[in-house]
Amino acid sequence: MADRKRRQSRRWRIALRTDIDTEINKANQQLEDFEKIRKYHILNRDFSEIANEVTPTLKLRREVIHKYFSVEIDQLYG
Repeated sequence: MADRKRRQSRRWRIALRTDIDTEINKANQQLEDFEKIRKYHILNRDFSEIANEVTPTLKLRREVIHKYFSVEIDQLYG
């Protein structure tokens, strides 16, 4: 049962990434080179007020986000 869920989850992730790639490619066709999305990362959770990543008005706390997700950010920009 766990293997089946894992396979379904993997298929879902592949389908999601394919859909996102398609939409990014469409958007990139209308953008200048310096505006184009080249890399992205899908987080496994939303930013959270509890984790102090957003304010009560949902503004991002960039310093906190950078601390928690520095590995992912470095992979994108490193």
